[in-house]
Formats: sequence, C-alpha cells, structure tokens
Amino acid sequence: MAYAMYLRKSRADMEAEAHGEGETLSRHEAILTALAARQGNDVIRIYREIVSGETIAARPQVQSLLCAVSSGAYEGVYAMEIERLARGDTMDQGRIAQVFLYSATKIITPLKTYDPQNELDMEFFEFGLFMSRREFKVINRRLQQGRMQALREGKYICSRPAYGYRRERAGDGRGYVLAVQVQEARVVRQIFDWYVNGDETGRQIGVSVIAARLADMHVPPGAQGGAWKPCRVYRILTNEVYLGKLRWGQLKTRRVLSSAGVEKTRVLTRDYQLFDGQHPAIVDSFTFQQAQAILHTRGASVPLSPQRSLSNPLARLVRCSCCGHTLRRKPATPRQGAILFCATRGCPCVSAYAEAVEQAVVYVLSQWLHAYELTGQYPFERSAGGQAHILSDSLASLREEAAQLEKQQKRLYELLETGVYSAEVFSQRMRELAARSEENAEAIQSVSVQLSSAPQAVHPENVAPRLRRVLDIYPLLVDAQQKNDLLRGVISHIVYEKTERNNQWTDHPFRLTLYPLFE
Repeated sequence: MAYAMYLRKSRADMEAEAHGEGETLSRHEAILTALAARQGNDVIRIYREIVSGETIAARPQVQSLLCAVSSGAYEGVYAMEIERLARGDTMDQGRIAQVFLYSATKIITPLKTYDPQNELDMEFFEFGLFMSRREFKVINRRLQQGRMQALREGKYICSRPAYGYRRERAGDGRGYVLAVQVQEARVVRQIFDWYVNGDETGRQIGVSVIAARLADMHVPPGAQGGAWKPCRVYRILTNEVYLGKLRWGQLKTRRVLSSAGVEKTRVLTRDYQLFDGQHPAIVDSFTFQQAQAILHTRGASVPLSPQRSLSNPLARLVRCSCCGHTLRRKPATPRQGAILFCATRGCPCVSAYAEAVEQAVVYVLSQWLHAYELTGQYPFERSAGGQAHILSDSLASLREEAAQLEKQQKRLYELLETGVYSAEVFSQRMRELAARSEENAEAIQSVSVQLSSAPQAVHPENVAPRLRRVLDIYPLLVDAQQKNDLLRGVISHIVYEKTERNNQWTDHPFRLTLYPLFE
C-alpha cells in the first residue's frame, strides 16, 4: 500500500532558518524518509506546504492531501508531528480527524504512530490537535504583544517600506526603522505640492493627472512599487508615515463562514492607531492637513478664464491656515477696498484688506534680505523639492539603464564568438536589446525636453539678488499679472491666519507665514 508525506514550516522554523540552522523542509524530509525506509514503506508523494496558514482554506497542499486521504489513496501519512497537520479552529480540527478516521489512514510521526481504528490513539490524536490550537493562540498573542511594543518604540514592523523610505536596522540591533530615500522623498514632496498648490499655472490637479505626470516623467516607481496609478498617489497622500508616524490596524481581517469553511477577507477601516516613529518626516504637518482637507471636500480653485486678466497680485499664493484653501479676492467698492477672504463654508478665517496683506508680504521679503545682509543667513528653513530634481533623478536612472544595455550588447558578441550563443539566439537577443535601447533613448529625449522647460528653484546663493530685484521692481509695477509672476519667483506659498474680528476698540492683526521657493 502507498504512503504520503506532509511537510510544513512553522514560524519557529522560519526564525531558525534566519539564524542559519538550515532549510527546515529538507531536514524534515530526510528524517521522515529514513523512518519510512526503516519501516519498509514506500512514500509515493510528498506534500510541501510553504505557506503558514491558520486554516485549511489557506493551505492548498493540505487540501490536496485530505482529498487523497478521503478517497483511500494512502495507508498512512508521514508527518513530523500532528501539530503540523492542523492548527485551525475546532471545525478544521474535526474535519481532519474525520477524514483520517473514516478512511482508516494512519498518521506516522517519529515519536508515535496514530491508528484511527485504535480508540486510545484517536484520543491522543484529538488531544494533540487541541493542544496545538492552544499553542497557536499563545504564540499569536505573544507575537501581537511584541508587535505593539515595537510600534510604541517607533520601529517599523512591516516587511515593505513605504515609498520614500528604506528599511534599516535599529540602533539597538532589534527590529527595523525607516530611513529617508532621498530621490523618492523628492517625488513624495512634489506629489503633495502638486495636489495642494496646483501645477505651474496654479490650476488644481487631481490624483489621475499627478499619476500621469509621474509616468510621463519616467519617475522610477521604487523597488517595491508598481506603475504609477491614481490609487497609488491617493495612498501616498493619505499615509501618515510621511509625518513621521506609524499606522497600525487600518486593514482588518474579517472571517466569514461559507460552504468551503472559514474564509478571510481584508477590509479597510478608519479605526486605526498612530504611533510616533523613529524616522524623520518627509512632509510637514500643515501641507499634509491641506491635502486631507482637499481630499475631503474635493474642492478645487476655479481656473482663470482666458478672456479675463488677473486682478489679484497674490493669486494662488495665499492659503487659509484653518482649511487650507486658497483665499479669494473681493473687488473694491466705493465704500470699501478690496479684501481677501476664505470662501469655505463654516471656516473661522476672518478676511483682511488685500492691500494690507500685499504690503505685509513685501515687508517680509525686505526683512529676509535685511537679515541676510547683516548675518549672512536667511531667517527661514531650507525648503527642498521641485520638479526639476525629480526629472534629473529620472534622467540619471535612464542613462544608467542605457549604459547597462550597452554592456549587455557587448556581452552578446562575446557569447557569440565563444560559441555559447548560436546565430539564431544571438539575433533574437540582439533584437530584444535593440528594442529596449530604442525605448530608453526615446524616454531620455522626453525627460530631457521636460527638464529643459521645468521651472527651476532658486539656489541659496542666488536668493539675495532675486530678493533685491523683486523689491526694486515691485513698487514700480501696476499690472497684477506681472506682480504675481514676480512674487511666485521667490515664494512657494503663503499661510494666512486670522480668526478674530476687528471692532471699534481693537484691530486684530493677521499673521502671515511665507514659504520660500528655493532649494
């Protein structure tokens, strides 16, 4: 009569392999093969389970084994221990026990042979399954406690890092933390900038346009990522990891009872936990909250009609500190000057005279220049990012790929000359490399054209001359469009804050925070 063998890894086996103790399935197979040889039994099939599933539905090899056992195909099944067969719930354990009982199939382990026709053996078998389930629950509980403790310590417990980061060993040697991947971090900042501040013309763009732009710019998707799609851009915009946080519990496992048994489904939930991570943030909190507000309201600024001229020198620059939306300008009347206000319904932001805000912006720029002339340093944080950087990184990656393709072509000639490749194989491989080289050359040309027309950020050493030019020319200009272009050459955006109204006794001032446009 024929026999089968069932091999399965446990979590403990995976940890042992990580410490260099050898491949578990091969070691178990050798032990059970030697046992079958001593007993004179012929093992005709080996079922190797390489997944660590809790239920029968999650383990395809054990399903195949049970189908064969129920049909009476084997007299016995070799396993290292009965716990390897089932650690599922009571239903799974009962199903396995019934299949072996009704088919009269033995379970043979190095320690004991379980005969289902023997009542005492069946009691041992059922007790072993029960204890394996209890052991699984204890191990799982300890594992979850360890994960939560690691999260409280700010360590990253997922196997795949978020785009913009890479995993590296923690300082204490236990677990992993995230470190910034510079090129990918620039892409993340640009995604947020596009979504919050709009494109180069100030037009609000969505995740689909951003994904298409990144694909057109040939931005590398990262080691773990796929193609640039709107859903991926959306996940980046809503991931708190870019604030230096760790998110846990967003994906919940829901168990559903069906005719095939207990099935697991993964569902998204807003009821998740946030922990302070050890990794640095890529995006500041204000920008992140602006993106969330736009995602929530799906609001977008109205583009300027081609027939109308710009009347607001601060257009697309000033944003509300409360809701993140761009402030609008109400034209002047005979009794009142033009004002800047937030059009978001229910927003506590209080309006202010547009001329006063404009004068305050110019004053801050003059203070920047004055501080630099006195101390040689600018009174603001360095702000990195920019579309040009992303295009430069893409161009470098494409040129590196071109160099690799050229090396592969030279290697093809060597393989042909040494007789490793036949003429037919050489021709086929050469055609494939030529097609890839042509695609690479087209991509390089496309990115180079985009890079030549991309807006360049102002470098630190050029900030002072640019500020002097703005302060010298701005008072002489009358056209609002020219003023706006001048300001947008040195300012990324402005945050406006005012929540208290003026009255006849007090005049509550507004507060402006200017973000420079330089790297």
